[in-house]
Amino acid sequence: MDSLSRRQKSKVRRMISEAHVSESEAIRLLKANNWNHAKALQESQSSTSSIIPKPPVTPQYSKLDDLFDQYKNKETGKIDPMGIQSFFRDIDVDIMDILSLIVCWKINARSLAEIPRDVFVQGWKNLGCDSIDSMKKQMPAFRKSIENEQNFEKFYQFLFDFAKENPDYRFLKVPEASALWSVILQSRFDLLDDWLEFLEKNPKLTITKDAWNLLLDFSKTVSKDLSNYDETAAWPSIIDDFVEYVQEKQKK
Repeated sequence: MDSLSRRQKSKVRRMISEAHVSESEAIRLLKANNWNHAKALQESQSSTSSIIPKPPVTPQYSKLDDLFDQYKNKETGKIDPMGIQSFFRDIDVDIMDILSLIVCWKINARSLAEIPRDVFVQGWKNLGCDSIDSMKKQMPAFRKSIENEQNFEKFYQFLFDFAKENPDYRFLKVPEASALWSVILQSRFDLLDDWLEFLEKNPKLTITKDAWNLLLDFSKTVSKDLSNYDETAAWPSIIDDFVEYVQEKQKK
């Protein structure tokens, strides 16, 4: 800045202060505008505004109430099974696919029999979605989320209460539990077919929360040939009985 006149140096300092630019940029702007401070400042502001990213579009959560109204049963004020099927169809999710269960987990729905307004609206609001399109865009990430073992465990544990026929029950009936296991433990449990067969032959059994949770541990830690099964470990009796069943099958 030594080659500049006192007046030019003053303009440079003023430009640095007002435009929040470096000394070299202040000189460049002033020279480009024939040392006209007002024009140089205007160019600086115009240049800065052009590189500032536009703020993200804020979801309009009032749309969620309107969306809920499209699917709700007018008599109950809740989304019933027919409305749930329509909703999943609109977001391109097969209700028989595990993704439908993941969606319920993500929005914290308590049942596939009905979804009340507060659960639907707050659930999707928490996920930053306010339209069918924005929900559709989340589906690949939803599906991928359970590839993480900790997430899968949370998802798995959520499903016990979700699937209960009556929220006051402390157990799942075999048909309910089997239907879920056949979907969620595919490719995760080497003995899944044997387990489902065992349950089919013992339909009066009930599945406690402890048995539900520990089956996941069993599926991850015990080998298909049961060679590392520890009879002294505190497995639920239903799992002990299952091991005996498989061992008898393997002897034949």
